[in-house]
Amino acid sequence: MADRQFDSPDALARSLASFLVRLARRCVRQRGRFSLVLSGGGTPLPLYRLLGQEPWRSQMPWAHTWLLQGDERAVPPHDNRSNWALIRATFGDLPLADDHWLRMRGELGALAGARDYQLRLHVWAGGIDLPRFDLVLLGMGEDGHVASLFPGRPAAAVQGALVVAETAAIGQPPVPRISLALPLINAARYRCLLLTGSRKRLLWQQLQQRPTRLLQLPVSQLARPLFCYMSE
Repeated sequence: MADRQFDSPDALARSLASFLVRLARRCVRQRGRFSLVLSGGGTPLPLYRLLGQEPWRSQMPWAHTWLLQGDERAVPPHDNRSNWALIRATFGDLPLADDHWLRMRGELGALAGARDYQLRLHVWAGGIDLPRFDLVLLGMGEDGHVASLFPGRPAAAVQGALVVAETAAIGQPPVPRISLALPLINAARYRCLLLTGSRKRLLWQQLQQRPTRLLQLPVSQLARPLFCYMSE
């Protein structure tokens, strides 16, 4: 699938919401459920807002959908820095059972929170060593980080875990974090990268040339198929 470019974040969100509904319905027909890993930050919020509104709300197979987190800040769930708090507030009142949300427990701290989420993912996946999500939504920072996997940090290179801890106060806001590990992200059936702003689009264009100096960035390590939705 070629990169898709849109004039605005709202146009991007409408197109992606329609794609997501089609994918979810197909996954439910084929395997009985749909698992969506949510990105934090502000870029995906228009998408989350639309999925809680008509016509997408009625079209989504919520009874067979599970929503998981790709990363979280090591803060309590009601802290205004929490990805979880922002995600829940933006989605609104979805017709989704409480046990179909799988929240990262940032209040445990980065290390304990990562261990906790890995154990709960193992249970959620029925004991499978490497679960396969249907779709992972990802943003990208101007430094090439994805989820909470930052360039040059040990967490970005971990191969033997499903969930990793970024113990440094890093990113914006600068706090320790919990993140899905790269092997787990790459095991998903599909990955979708959401980009807004000229600097991120420029970095993405540079990445297509595969320059050696950029190959170690976490975003360069993402497996295909990788869909990229871009807007101003």
